[in-house]
Amino acid sequence: MEIVELERLHDDRNRCAHPTYQASEQPYVPSAELARSHLVHAVRYVLARAPVQGKAATVQVMRLVESTYFPLEVEKAKVQLRSAGLDRARESFVRSVIDSLVYGYFEGGTGLRGRQQVIVAIRAMAELYPNVCEPRIRRALNSLGRTVQDALQGFFFGLLKGYQRTWDLLEADNRDRVREVLRQSSDEIAQYAIPIALDYLDLQDTCAERLKRLPLKELVVVAQMSKHPMVIEAGVNLYCSSKSFIDANVNYKVVEPSIDDLSPAQIRRILVATIAESADLLGAHSFRAFCVHVYQHERLPRAEIIDTLKENGGEWIARDLTRGADGTSPF
Repeated sequence: MEIVELERLHDDRNRCAHPTYQASEQPYVPSAELARSHLVHAVRYVLARAPVQGKAATVQVMRLVESTYFPLEVEKAKVQLRSAGLDRARESFVRSVIDSLVYGYFEGGTGLRGRQQVIVAIRAMAELYPNVCEPRIRRALNSLGRTVQDALQGFFFGLLKGYQRTWDLLEADNRDRVREVLRQSSDEIAQYAIPIALDYLDLQDTCAERLKRLPLKELVVVAQMSKHPMVIEAGVNLYCSSKSFIDANVNYKVVEPSIDDLSPAQIRRILVATIAESADLLGAHSFRAFCVHVYQHERLPRAEIIDTLKENGGEWIARDLTRGADGTSPF
């Protein structure tokens, strides 16, 4: 309808600029109502809108995204981008902005490269103009995956976290490259990449392999960031392999963040690990804390917890659990 109204304005403008005679010696004279209508349409559809096209407009959007105050929430980012001229923008302008964002995230200056707000802006643009942006993002990511320097390949994990369509848009060779980046990553990078990669089925085998080589310090970070079953199982395996009470207390840091997510089978395994797996847990304060937690929160039937402890050398812990603070039974 905007096009129709503006074409009418254009036609009437030509009639007035080049007089057309309706009849002999009677020039075309538009009515006042028609003139007012054209004025309204000219203002509404053209003059009231800020100019947004061209390189300068793209630079303006990049400056907006670079700002420390650019929002990290997608919906708020959309508001900012619309206000910067991306409301009903031309396709050429949208293409220019999304290309600048994706390439800027990997190869831009310090205001864009690797920054969280750039990922938010990419996702916001993709939601505002999916039909235009997604093909451009696909093209840019696959080009960058093949050309960007090795030190920047880890940036793909930031995109995997903030823009979940990233993995679907990558072609086979670039997916393999991301797997290899994860496999060969340093421990410092792996501790942040693994919790992200675990959300993608195609990356879970690589995560499992990398988790086995991750030192305790970094594994604790992973456990704090992810409650994925693979991470929980790795923590249980580590705790049940403790060969001294000192090791047990340290290894418990991997189990503790997910203690409420342990399955009944995993709880039972820890309770019997002293006998079944020769783990030195009974002298560890962490094991008592574990028993108190699962007992108080009834993660297993309380009677089962007490019986299991008694059968596996933990009589003193069972006795403490069934005795109140004043020496009386809590029952």
